[in-house]
Amino acid sequence: LGYRPHKHKFTHEDYSIYLALRSDRVMHGPRGRIALQYGGAIARIARETIADVDFLRQFDEAMYDDGDCLWDGSSEYAYWHEVLSERELDLVCGVYNV
Repeated sequence: LGYRPHKHKFTHEDYSIYLALRSDRVMHGPRGRIALQYGGAIARIARETIADVDFLRQFDEAMYDDGDCLWDGSSEYAYWHEVLSERELDLVCGVYNV
C-alpha cells in the first residue's frame, strides 16, 4: 500500500482504495485461489472476497516461476506448491510503511 507520513490519519477513502487494490491485484485473479489455501488470517480475508466457484479455477502458470518445488532429487516427479509473493501477502493484510 506504499508509504504514509508519520501520524497519517486514515480515511474511508484510504480503506476503499485498499479494498480495490486487493481485489484487482490478488483476489479476483488466479492468485486469489492461492490466498484461500493459506489458512489463518489470509484465508479468512480471502473467503470474504472470493466466491466458492472461483476456487475451482485452474492453476496459475506462474507457479513454475514463483512457486515452491518439492523434489527429493531422485524421484521422477516433483510437486509444486503455489505461493503468494511477499508483496501480495502484504497487500492482502493491508501492510503499509511509515
